[in-house]
Amino acid sequence: QSKRYRQNQANLQAEKKQGIEFSPSGQNTFKGILNYLRTQSNNQIESKVSFSTSSIGRNSDEYYQPRVVTLFEDKDKYFYTNDEPGSWLCFDFGESRVIPTDYTMKSYNCSTPHPKSWVIECSNDNSSWETVDEENNCSYLNGASLVHTFKMNHPTSKEFRYIRIRQTGTTWSGTNHLVIDSFEIYGKLI
Repeated sequence: QSKRYRQNQANLQAEKKQGIEFSPSGQNTFKGILNYLRTQSNNQIESKVSFSTSSIGRNSDEYYQPRVVTLFEDKDKYFYTNDEPGSWLCFDFGESRVIPTDYTMKSYNCSTPHPKSWVIECSNDNSSWETVDEENNCSYLNGASLVHTFKMNHPTSKEFRYIRIRQTGTTWSGTNHLVIDSFEIYGKLI
């Protein structure tokens, strides 16, 4: 019986390791890992994902909190940091792990500021980071309510607990605010 038990445990671990795959598609732009976790938690995404950030601008109003990047339909809310170099937003998947392949971002619905140069970094200890995507002078989001899906240009098969976007330069308007309307991650959720 202990042999059968060990085999069942091994099968469960292998099944868990397979995870769920999420790929971007044109008509379902924001139907990835964050949307899945938000719907699985009955819109209580903080029970599945923790958010941290370099700062929260605009008097820390609820409209600018990090979690609003997962409220894809809400046009009045967007994430907004203070004007500080290297501003960032981090997703902590807790007990889950993610192998990221792509991500989609939407700029907020005003004329400025919009992201220009950034990296997507991953970690398992929230201390040492591995870059999986790097964008420099990227104009895809330079305008109001623009949406673009990016493929990781340094792909990996590693599983990560933390994924963050960190600005590596100023915005198109010359400030250091990190302002994002919506953000979605694709790949494998384990």
